[in-house]
Amino acid sequence: MVEDDVLGLVESTLRDHALAWIDGFEIVEPEPLTVLRTAARPVRLHWIPYFGRALSVVLIARHPVDIDLRREGGDAELLRRLVLAVEHRYPVRKAPALVLSAVVVTPTPIEPEDEARMEAGMASRRGGGRTVPLGLFRINPGQEAVSFALRRGPAGLFPEVDALADAVCLKLQRFVPPIVS
Repeated sequence: MVEDDVLGLVESTLRDHALAWIDGFEIVEPEPLTVLRTAARPVRLHWIPYFGRALSVVLIARHPVDIDLRREGGDAELLRRLVLAVEHRYPVRKAPALVLSAVVVTPTPIEPEDEARMEAGMASRRGGGRTVPLGLFRINPGQEAVSFALRRGPAGLFPEVDALADAVCLKLQRFVPPIVS
């Protein structure tokens, strides 16, 4: 499997979700991040027009080489950088709220404890922004493995997260922590 296979898997999985795909971009300053593709879909959260507007965003990025996911806070730093990229791409005038599903293509081997670290990284993100991360997926194409952390949003409003989780589990190997008796 190569990076293009990951892009194809994500795009084909989300084909029926009315997402508008656009090519990626590269952020150099203040911290580097290569975004391969983004897609967005408007979502209505509330009956009041301004407060009810949101975008469900799927972002596919390449793992930044300067972030070590094995160190404490590595996943939180990765998530922070992904959120900054999404907020850069979709300014407030387009939507006051963003819901993020991020897929990160990484050369770092996927290990059994990755999901616990990813959960901790997502839990460390408390408010303070207009982007709410619902799903963080790390895919290693060479290893054909995936790890992910998910949150639940309002029922039925963000099906992209569950669709991605189902698709990657069918195609890729998932490492889970061993059961300790």
